Amino acid sequence: MGWVRSRKRHKQKSPSEEDDRNHKENQMNKKSLIIKADALFATFWHRHHKCCAIEGCNNPCELCHLISRGNHLFRWDPRNIINLCSWHHKNSKLLSHHGSPEAFKEWMKQNKPEQYEFWQSNKNKIGVSIPEYWYREQVEEIKSW
Repeated sequence: MGWVRSRKRHKQKSPSEEDDRNHKENQMNKKSLIIKADALFATFWHRHHKCCAIEGCNNPCELCHLISRGNHLFRWDPRNIINLCSWHHKNSKLLSHHGSPEAFKEWMKQNKPEQYEFWQSNKNKIGVSIPEYWYREQVEEIKSW
């Protein structure tokens, strides 16, 4: 008796299963676009900003997001970023975005008034269901800087 090749019947996917698969693919694409935009933005930022913005502090800087980086509407907006050393970003009890937010808010108001206004006027805006093409546009825009 020869080999009989069985034909497996492939179950046709329901529209909801197909939507789930497409959604997962889009999520993966969004994730990779976010990673790419983060890397491009960090490269751009560190090329132009070498040390902490606090006067008298010459420590190397890191990106400090005024509006949480979880809010993708403003994650790569230069108006939402200030360069701070890790001490002034997270640790100082005298002047730090995270360690002493009220003092930092006053410092921003006095020293970076345009950024302060941007921060205050946009801090409650939320980006929900941002489409993939928007992330692609962000990557292309950052590349052009």
